[in-house]
Amino acid sequence: MKNKKTVIVLGAGSTAKLNIPVTNGHTELFSKMPNRNDSLLGRLKIIIDNLFYKSDEDGKYNYTINDIYNLIDSSLCLHSSLVFDNERIESYELENCKRDLITYIFKEFIKRIKQRDINEYKKLVNFYKALAKNEIREKINNVTDWTDRNSFISSYSIINYNWDLYSLLPIIEANNEINHLNANYIPIYRNPQVRIFTDFNCEYATAKENSNKIWYPFTEPAAYVANNSRYDTTRRILLTKCYYPHGAMNLFKCPSCAKHSFYLGELNLDSVVKKLDYGKNAKLYSCPFCNGDISSDDFDVLVQSNFKIRNAFLEEIRLSMIKELRNAKRLIFIGYSMPNDDVDFITYYKSLSNVNEVLVVLFDKKETRNQFVSYNQLTDEQKGIANNFNIAFGERAKYYLKGVSDAFNAILDEIGINY
Repeated sequence: MKNKKTVIVLGAGSTAKLNIPVTNGHTELFSKMPNRNDSLLGRLKIIIDNLFYKSDEDGKYNYTINDIYNLIDSSLCLHSSLVFDNERIESYELENCKRDLITYIFKEFIKRIKQRDINEYKKLVNFYKALAKNEIREKINNVTDWTDRNSFISSYSIINYNWDLYSLLPIIEANNEINHLNANYIPIYRNPQVRIFTDFNCEYATAKENSNKIWYPFTEPAAYVANNSRYDTTRRILLTKCYYPHGAMNLFKCPSCAKHSFYLGELNLDSVVKKLDYGKNAKLYSCPFCNGDISSDDFDVLVQSNFKIRNAFLEEIRLSMIKELRNAKRLIFIGYSMPNDDVDFITYYKSLSNVNEVLVVLFDKKETRNQFVSYNQLTDEQKGIANNFNIAFGERAKYYLKGVSDAFNAILDEIGINY
């Protein structure tokens, strides 16, 4: 990648083509729920529908999913109840109420993932394969000491603000495909093979479905040992750093020991989707730290709230992510619009004077140009869409407005990767 540290930032728009709803879509899902008082979620719907204004003209409410999370999180912060007339959700019930709302959304995600467009999904996998292949070629040609951190860490990393599995499993599948090819050997004694893995900043990633054995992913210490020539291994390990500061559908917090782990099934999307069963509270796998039972309901995510009640694990990811951004020379934003509830991240992006190149992929249905253009080449309407990026990066930013699905090849062309 022209010797630049590249950070790829994924937002909700990166998977919209695969029918995963963006924030407005979450609001629509909630608005279609029945408002009945036989469940926490039904009681929440009654309260929200009464608290917010409803237009007589179109029958729509003026709330968004962000407003709902803000009400819940502000009440949690104040240890107060959520009330309208005789309907009341006590403060001790609110955490479960929020979890029920996320579960409701996750169930819709799973349904849509099962019906996904295979060709659109393959575009994601192929994009990550092109990045990984290029990275392996660069390392084989230029690296002499594989124990040096700069040698076994990829020159690109990924920040994902999404919960959905599309932002994670295509990376896993792409790397897995490449690692099983009989290629990518280093021309030194015994010709060790280069293999690329994902570093989630999490010690243990999953339990293997068919064998019930823990799958131990490579981390930086493990990669250092594997790459040390005195152990005479037949592999050299290359790590791609991935950060999930908002959590993910398959990131779980053990209810027994409070440690975190990813569930990755057999390292492909279908095997993960097959096992996730939100709302059933049935065992999914055993915690790799304490062997306690983890269910699909033990997910850990941050919601689209201005309060963002964080925990130590996700906070550690965020701090590591900020360090990664401080070392970046190029940023690639794919379907991320810098929403107002991400005010802390927006501030970090504005402060990145170290970045000298920014590529932004957004969507305007009227756009026909299949290339990146400057801010001055955008229409007035498009400038409105891109305004936050222009404020943050000015002339350093270039824009692709035709949408994510068509953008992958344009990105690879722009950063000089043959695919």
